[in-house]
Amino acid sequence: MIDPVRFLIACGVLLVAHAQAQIIVEPMAPVAICGSPTLPVQFTSSVTFDPGCVFTVELSDAAGSFVAPTVIGSAAGSGEVSIPCTFPAGITPGLGWSIRVVASAPLLVGEAYLLPIQTVAPPNAGTNATAAVCSNEPSFNMWPLLGGSPDMGGMWTGPAGPVLGFFIPGTSVPGCYTYTVTGLPPCASEVAALCISVSIAPNAGTNVFFNACGGPPIDMQAGLPPGGTWSFGGALHSNIFIPGIDPPGPYQYTLPGIPPCDGVTHTAWMMVDMPPSAGSSAALTRCLSQGDVDLFAHLGGSPEPGGTWMDNDATGQLTGSIFAVSGMPSGSYAFTYTVPGGNCPDAQATVTVNFNAVCVLQPDSPYPVE
Repeated sequence: MIDPVRFLIACGVLLVAHAQAQIIVEPMAPVAICGSPTLPVQFTSSVTFDPGCVFTVELSDAAGSFVAPTVIGSAAGSGEVSIPCTFPAGITPGLGWSIRVVASAPLLVGEAYLLPIQTVAPPNAGTNATAAVCSNEPSFNMWPLLGGSPDMGGMWTGPAGPVLGFFIPGTSVPGCYTYTVTGLPPCASEVAALCISVSIAPNAGTNVFFNACGGPPIDMQAGLPPGGTWSFGGALHSNIFIPGIDPPGPYQYTLPGIPPCDGVTHTAWMMVDMPPSAGSSAALTRCLSQGDVDLFAHLGGSPEPGGTWMDNDATGQLTGSIFAVSGMPSGSYAFTYTVPGGNCPDAQATVTVNFNAVCVLQPDSPYPVE
């Protein structure tokens, strides 16, 4: 004989069970639980089930609909078994969350039961983490450095008290910062810690320019912290610069950093000039008949070319190094020659011309006579 109930189910016909055939969930004690608890679901039924029948507990949505139910537990048996079920966090009584038991043999859908329990989602502060930073790094948000997937909106507390959640290397106190996410009852608050260590960035000083004029050796290390190395053109060099021997140019001082800090480089630009030579001062006597005077030719010593002449007595007769005597009255006239020194003092020498407009030269003699 064909079982009419099973025949209708097999044909896809929605079966509305009679009261004597329903599966009734036994009442559950009202309780508020933190997280996703596993609770037993028990039921009663007047139906005799086949051996190995599987009883499945389905959870509705928040509106009580079983259009797309969630299976939260199952158990096999032939009678009224206790079914362990894991309830997801977020169930709130009074919103319509319901469960029902579905049997497989025979196929039978139980009566919906409105849940009296509440499951509260626990807070998530993430997991403990560490960070190493350099004192010259920009400020940063500490929240992304926590492990796991921490909730947003928590509160930070550092070694010196509450903070806003940003760490400022070189200013903020190194140490452990705790992140607290407040839990809704019955869930307790959760805490995770971010421990931050700070390495001090090396300081090799600011770049400098040394303008040397020959002179004694120069200690480029003066005023700089120890522990670094000097180099010139990629080759190691001592911290002593010897003017006239060591080539001018950029000398670099590299100070290593303590990870995660990078090393830094200081540059000393060594600009060296040698003292200039304007020759030595001289005096001469000149007659009109001898013509113009090339003053540079009368300097003593070894004067360098390229300097400038100054007409000390404002004769107006000086062009470059040539003193034009034509039309000049007798007298003594001084002219100063200057060679710029750069990093050294300027060099100067003076040529004094004792000019006699009416003298003549003695025969076979460079000396003029009246």
